[in-house]
Amino acid sequence: MNASRTVPLTSVTTWLSGGTPDRMNDSYWGGEIPWISAATLKRSRIDDSDQYLTEAGVRGGSKMAPAGAILILVRGMALHRETRIGMATRPVSFNQDIKALIPKSGLLPDFLLYSLQARSKRILDLVSSAGSGTGVLNTQLLQRLKIWIPDEQAQRRIVAAIDAAESYVATLERLVVKKQAIKKGMMQQLLTGKVRIQSFSGSWRSQRLSELLAYEQPGRYLVATSAYLKRGLYPVLTAGKTFILGYTDETKGVYRDSPAIIFDDFTTSSQYVDFAFKVQSSAIKILTPRSDVNLRFMYELMQVLDFQLGNHKRYWISEYGPQMVQVPERPEQDAIASVLADADAEVNLLHQRLSKAKDIKRGMMQELITGRTCLPVRAAAA
Repeated sequence: MNASRTVPLTSVTTWLSGGTPDRMNDSYWGGEIPWISAATLKRSRIDDSDQYLTEAGVRGGSKMAPAGAILILVRGMALHRETRIGMATRPVSFNQDIKALIPKSGLLPDFLLYSLQARSKRILDLVSSAGSGTGVLNTQLLQRLKIWIPDEQAQRRIVAAIDAAESYVATLERLVVKKQAIKKGMMQQLLTGKVRIQSFSGSWRSQRLSELLAYEQPGRYLVATSAYLKRGLYPVLTAGKTFILGYTDETKGVYRDSPAIIFDDFTTSSQYVDFAFKVQSSAIKILTPRSDVNLRFMYELMQVLDFQLGNHKRYWISEYGPQMVQVPERPEQDAIASVLADADAEVNLLHQRLSKAKDIKRGMMQELITGRTCLPVRAAAA
């Protein structure tokens, strides 16, 4: 590959299929060879797993991918929303839901990794559903996917540029984790009274959550349709981890008395919202402050509470509202809420920087990996 060209993926790679050894055979499992599945194919660089095979296990039903092989998920529920593509940085085994693509001579593994990641949207278009609803990536169509391959020197320059962008993203991700850990530590200290803000020394009082927060069952705010917009006037909130399903422009049934705490009866997770919204799930309760209560303080306090799920009737009024908590007087609530809000602002700022860095990296990959933008070649020293 001395000159750049655009070729089908299959012409520059060798493909391997994996498998799962007999789980009843103890001699196959618990070795030192990482066994990669959809659950562990979540990073760009793959060198570890939650399950390991012995050499007998590999021979008995799996396959080895060498360091530098590109692992791509071809079957799984995750394929309905994302591609999972990573490069093995050490020899690994893998299951039948994954293909291993070994680049041929002249194609750098890192360049192939970024080439495929840059085409994630196009690859998702090749996914269909099996009878069970599982996503299936059409490997025959994937093999015909065209990729641009410049000479090796140009590949190295492109990889170095994208590596630098990826390193910056990783640095920001570590900073986010660090700041979140700092805030969590502050919450454990301030919200339990173990550490007091200067000038506050009064006793905390014991009260029920229901004495501090009023609740509302948002039945009349239910959204009848499941057709949500990517952007719209009002977020549509739901129970569970998703929280925001999408957006709607419908004005009927919009909850405007913000801020409020959105509480999920089923998981006991909660969100603080300060915007107008609509609700999709009847499992949600809308919590608002009673007199002389700082809502932001109450939201932060709920993040450190150990909610007792009881008989799982999913009723705020019978299970969660009666729970006893310790709270300070309103001025100290305000001060604690302010400190934690400032910590949140720092985390949110880092999230914004991280989002922007990821956008820049994606744009860089799209430009460089297709040859639309070429990096300058440094002149050789005299």
